[in-house]
Amino acid sequence: MLRTMVCAMLGLLLLVGGLLAVQAPASPNSTTTVGILKEYDPATGTLTLMVGDAVKTFRLGRDARIVDEKGQPLSADDRTAQLVPGAQVTVTIQSQGQGQVQIETIKIKKKKKGQPPAPTQGGKDKKQQPPQPR
Repeated sequence: MLRTMVCAMLGLLLLVGGLLAVQAPASPNSTTTVGILKEYDPATGTLTLMVGDAVKTFRLGRDARIVDEKGQPLSADDRTAQLVPGAQVTVTIQSQGQGQVQIETIKIKKKKKGQPPAPTQGGKDKKQQPPQPR
């Protein structure tokens, strides 16, 4: 009986601990968007993404965090190396009111070895057509 209670309590602790580990959005005005990076301009603080078939440009917030898949902050060198066109990113965007939005967090998905490059045209790979005979 004691063993059953101890096992049940441990299972409950693991379940509750897992639920607490899930990160909630940073604020109630936040949304998350996944896209393919087209351009990152650190001088102007803008990020341009392909989201579906649309091209969207976002402004980085003053306190924007750039992290890897695991949520660990990236060094300045790693940011430059990983924020390249074609990278898959997940951005958390906060509404500033009056149609203004800014990025709170950029999470960069690391490419696996041997993985083909991410599509750059809204999820559609454009394959070159062979020349048509005349």
